[in-house]
Amino acid sequence: MKTTKTAFLILILSATMLNAQAQNMRIAILDLESGSGVDEALAKDTADLIRGDMISLNMFTVLERGQMKEILKEQEFSLTGCVDTSCAVKIGQLLSANKILIGKISKFGKTYTINIRIVDVEKGVGEFAEKITAGSQDEIPNKVTSLVKKLSEKIAEQKPAYDPGVDPTTEWGKFNITVGEWREYKSSGLSMQEYIIENRKNNLTGSFLALIPLYSGFYYTEKSCYFHWGNLFTALDAMGLAYMVRDDGTETKEEKQQNLMTGLIVWGCSSIIDIIVTNIIISKKNRTIRKFEKFSLKAGIDNKNPNFSLAYRF
Repeated sequence: MKTTKTAFLILILSATMLNAQAQNMRIAILDLESGSGVDEALAKDTADLIRGDMISLNMFTVLERGQMKEILKEQEFSLTGCVDTSCAVKIGQLLSANKILIGKISKFGKTYTINIRIVDVEKGVGEFAEKITAGSQDEIPNKVTSLVKKLSEKIAEQKPAYDPGVDPTTEWGKFNITVGEWREYKSSGLSMQEYIIENRKNNLTGSFLALIPLYSGFYYTEKSCYFHWGNLFTALDAMGLAYMVRDDGTETKEEKQQNLMTGLIVWGCSSIIDIIVTNIIISKKNRTIRKFEKFSLKAGIDNKNPNFSLAYRF
């Protein structure tokens, strides 16, 4: 019984970590190319189905079409006609995405064929492909759901790509703001003032919350690429609590005391490491926010509120 419970807890921890790592993956889904017998409207609708199913999985950070257009417009780059790997890689770099989904939908007789490729932005190559066929337009939504499930399983096994560094030719790059940091801000849809206020965190608050079982990491993980740490410490807290309360009626008094001590040790070690990781992550995030603060104050952005400089300091 004891071995079974321990194995079950380890299984939960492993599954939690794998799912959390996948959530770090930024994926951009481009509109499908319309092949023979297919108009652009159907190709666009099919891409929307793929995007919607991918978002509903809650496994990845999926960029919306509006977000992509806004960022690319800023870089004077268009999504139109981007169907090959090299173009997908370029778009992926501009969007700070890890994976790009490109593909084509064609009609042969009465059968629709959808070919999808996943491109790794860092490696600059197509990683894998999937194909589905549908006997009619009515079958496409169900077929797309099946396709997305297969793609998600393969994508979840991959590691996130390296975050781009500083581009010194840009105004924000002169303040040492990296390309990834800038695109994360742009994709948030917030004004710079709102972004700074929302993302600035307090180390003391984070350290206190790290001591609360099952709450570890959630203070600093909103809009952060470190979500897997929150899941890790939450799983460890759950494991510690499970040991503390376990009682199947067969344990002796000594065994119950040993379980309690084991649970306290697991929870205590988890909390100590969590406090350290929390302070590292919050400090790193706040350093980024301070760069945005300097850029905002120097460039005169979002300074209509006279209390802005104080609003995000405390």
